[in-house]
Amino acid sequence: MEEQDDPPKPLVERGEIFQDLVPVWEAFWTLHPARQSGGGLLMSDIVFYWRDLMGVVNQEDLKYKTLLVRKMDNEYLKVMREKSDGV
Repeated sequence: MEEQDDPPKPLVERGEIFQDLVPVWEAFWTLHPARQSGGGLLMSDIVFYWRDLMGVVNQEDLKYKTLLVRKMDNEYLKVMREKSDGV
């Protein structure tokens, strides 16, 4: 029987996405292609996604979900800057 290689490091070390955050993860990656060249996602695009596409009408929910996507986007931009700076 062949010996199997260990799974790739990113698969082993990836974090768990809690079920209640899956829609936020999906929103981030759905909006990702709309990002400005080298910049972040536009707030208007995030709000449009939640309000008009996903039907979020409660203002507190809208603010919270928008904030989560913004935080993910800020982390993404930070990592991309570090990669481009060779850190």
